[in-house]
Amino acid sequence: MVLWPDKSFALGLSQALAWKRSGLMMKLSIQFSLCPTFGGSNPGLRAEVIHTVKDNLNLICGCSLVAHPSAFASISLGRSKWNGNVGNSGIVVRVDTPLSSVGRPSFSVQINNVIEF
Repeated sequence: MVLWPDKSFALGLSQALAWKRSGLMMKLSIQFSLCPTFGGSNPGLRAEVIHTVKDNLNLICGCSLVAHPSAFASISLGRSKWNGNVGNSGIVVRVDTPLSSVGRPSFSVQINNVIEF
């Protein structure tokens, strides 16, 4: 993907580490993703591990190795962008902490609500 106006280029790579059976379908249980970013004002590397506990519950942790490196952990409840579902509401709670002495830990809540036609 190309990020504009930052004028950077990002390439996301994902790999399933384990699968679990759900009826006739195989569902993802653990996923590892790596996203290097080139150019722009904040180039670096971002890695995360997503564990799908249930269809509507994900645990996410990872780190971002950029100008100001940080580590993060999230819990995703409901249908959100992490478990690939749309058409319902969800909430994501995220905690970030810097890996260097610059910056302070932060806490954020994201509420997703999608209207389907």
